[in-house]
Amino acid sequence: MFHGNVVKMIAGMGAALCLWGCSEKASLNIVYYPSYWHSATNYDRVALAPIGSISDPQLYGEFRNGIVQDLQTRIPMAFADYSLSELSDDDVMYHEVQVQANGLMLKAYMTDSFIDLAETICEREEPVYLRDENGHFVRDSEGRKVIDHYKNVKYRCSYWSARVSTHVSVVDVKTNVVMLQDEYTKVYESDPYETVSDRSVLREAVRAAASQVVFNALPTFERRTIDVEDTLQFSTESTYNKKKVDDEFPKSTSKIYAFISLPKAAKLNYFKLDVSASGSETPLKSYDFQWQEGNKRIYFEFDIYEIKAMVGNVSKLDFRLRYPNGKAVFKRTVTLK
Repeated sequence: MFHGNVVKMIAGMGAALCLWGCSEKASLNIVYYPSYWHSATNYDRVALAPIGSISDPQLYGEFRNGIVQDLQTRIPMAFADYSLSELSDDDVMYHEVQVQANGLMLKAYMTDSFIDLAETICEREEPVYLRDENGHFVRDSEGRKVIDHYKNVKYRCSYWSARVSTHVSVVDVKTNVVMLQDEYTKVYESDPYETVSDRSVLREAVRAAASQVVFNALPTFERRTIDVEDTLQFSTESTYNKKKVDDEFPKSTSKIYAFISLPKAAKLNYFKLDVSASGSETPLKSYDFQWQEGNKRIYFEFDIYEIKAMVGNVSKLDFRLRYPNGKAVFKRTVTLK
C-alpha cells in the first residue's frame, strides 16, 4: 500500500511539473538547401549527404521520391578513400574530386593538410597511501595498502593533431555562373589519453572536411526536433498575438487562424496543413505551402461554419502538419466548447 501511494505521488508530481514546462516534440525531416539555392527546382536531380546522415532508411526513403539522385556519399568517399600511404614526408596532399549532375558541377579539392604530434599538460589522480607513525604503509585485513586520499598529478602527454583545408566551387554548367566559391578548414585532435595513429587522426579530419564541403555546397538531409506547440498555434484573429493563441475556443467561433513557424533550415521545403473532424483522417480543408527564406510565421484561415456544414456540429478538430507525400509530422487538436 505504501509503495502504491509513493508511485501515485511521483506520478502526480510529474504531471504537475509538465503543466509548467513539458511540451510535445516531433521530428521534422527536411532537405537543407545551401545559401545560394533560391528555388527547390533549380537543380532538381542533385542531392548529396555526408557520411552517416541518412542512416535511417525511412528518412532516406521519404526524400528519394524522383527529385533526388543517388549521389549521397560520392564526394565524402572520394576524399576519404585516397591512399594515406602515398602522402609525402611533410604530409601535404592535393586531392581533387568533381561531380556533375543535371546542369550543376561541383569541384572540390583538399590541400595544405598536415599532421603533427603535439604535447600538452595532462592531469591524473594518484592515490596517497596511509602510513603509521614509523612511516610504514597501513594495510587492511587482506594485506592491501590503505588509501588516505588522492592527489592530482600533472605530466606531459602527447596527442595527434591534423588539419585539412578544402576549397570548393559550384558552377552552373549551362551559364558558367559560379554559384559558390569558398574555403573551409577542419582540425581534428586525438584525445591525449587515447592511443591512436597519426593516419587515423588525419582520416577523421579528411572525413570532417569532406562532409563540410557537401553541407555547404549541395542539398543535404536533416532531421530536426521541433516543439509542436511553438510550430502550430491557433487564434481567432489573423494578427498574431501570443496572448490570444489557444487550443480551446467557444462553439460560436466562426474562423480559426492556424499560425505556422518552422526552422530557417526548412526553406524551400513543401508541406501541407489540413483539418479533419477529431478521430478522422479525412481532410475537410487543406493548404499546400512552401516555406520561404525569411519567413518567421505564416497563417492559414479555416472557416468553422464551412467545416460544420460538411460534418455537422463537431466539438473537436484535428489539425495535421504533413509532408507532400501525405505523411503526418504531428497532430494538434482544437476544442470548440
